[in-house]
Amino acid sequence: MLAKITYFTQRPLLIPGAQNVPAIGDYPVQSASLVDFMEVCEEELLINILGIEIYEDLMVYVDIDGILPTAPQKYLDLVNGNQYLLNDRTFQYKGLLGNNGILANYIFCKWLESDLSTYTTVGIQASKAENSERVSAIPTWINAWRTFIKIYQQDAGRFPNVFQTHGAIGIDWYGQGDLNVSLYRFLEDSEDFNTDYFKYEENENRFGI
Repeated sequence: MLAKITYFTQRPLLIPGAQNVPAIGDYPVQSASLVDFMEVCEEELLINILGIEIYEDLMVYVDIDGILPTAPQKYLDLVNGNQYLLNDRTFQYKGLLGNNGILANYIFCKWLESDLSTYTTVGIQASKAENSERVSAIPTWINAWRTFIKIYQQDAGRFPNVFQTHGAIGIDWYGQGDLNVSLYRFLEDSEDFNTDYFKYEENENRFGI
């Protein structure tokens, strides 16, 4: 698996109980249910990015500690990030990893959606804490989802930005004029990947949490 449970042991993506701190001298115990959930979400997202065939080929080079250093360079660049030169400009793609990266924010949002409700005999119900004041989780979810959208796809291919420079007017179809690019832009610019299977996500609170 590429994602690390340590992504969820600190803010802004803190999941209580991700790691239980035991007695001195022992290693922290990971939440088995969260690890299983991370694996499911990671597979879902990577298939939505790459398609099944390329995903399965990538997984050949992934073990319990992450991507193998012997993996093809294209997969190392996809996972770890890469600087690349295009049209005499250097761009920075930061990869899938990190405490506030693509995988971390996606998994956190999916966990939050799942954790806020439970199935009962009368349907889906939200949990209610006793002796405490209920606080909406919507702002937390929105912040994480918007971060995910920005580094995952920005507004690529949908809502171009119109800009003016040196007296000329241009259109930025990638929704980002700076040198830090989204995953979508990286795939578009790459000779090794394409966006044929890329699933575009909506930047809105469509889950009703």
